[in-house]
Amino acid sequence: MILDAPPEVITLLRASLRAPMLPGPERAGGPDLDRGRIEGLLPHRGSFLLIDRITHIDPGSATIVCRYDLARARPIFAVHFPGRPLFPGVLQVEAIGQAGSCLSRLLKEVNGSSEGDLILTQILAAHFLRPVRPEGDLEVVARILPDGLFNIVVGQCLQRDEVCAVAAVRGIDKETEQ
Repeated sequence: MILDAPPEVITLLRASLRAPMLPGPERAGGPDLDRGRIEGLLPHRGSFLLIDRITHIDPGSATIVCRYDLARARPIFAVHFPGRPLFPGVLQVEAIGQAGSCLSRLLKEVNGSSEGDLILTQILAAHFLRPVRPEGDLEVVARILPDGLFNIVVGQCLQRDEVCAVAAVRGIDKETEQ
């Protein structure tokens, strides 16, 4: 577990190891933002953009749900590992970070504040519970919690409604450089 985080982060992280952060019906509660809109929120492109759709945003709880079509990761599955394909844990943590960054930008839009990016600076914890296989979608749920000058993103990767990975990453809001 992590030692350098507020108690509410540790509580959320522990609960996220046991069950989805949001029930299934809530995770599809709209809006449905596509990859083009996501590219307007994140600098990532091509095979390193690990979010295809945003299916739920709750500004009140600072929570987002995103999906990634694992068919896009065929080249990764071909080499990780041949005959026993698994989606790498580091990419699951990256997907959680990207979901948190999308959420940060969307919350700024809702609040009418200046544009900025959530720059991730530290992985506080990462737990891998089940393998992510090549079929279907990866669902990414992330919540932002304030931590002084920083924000902490606690998130999950789900496949078929099962928790596959949980991570907490810390970041700082930086103004977008033009």
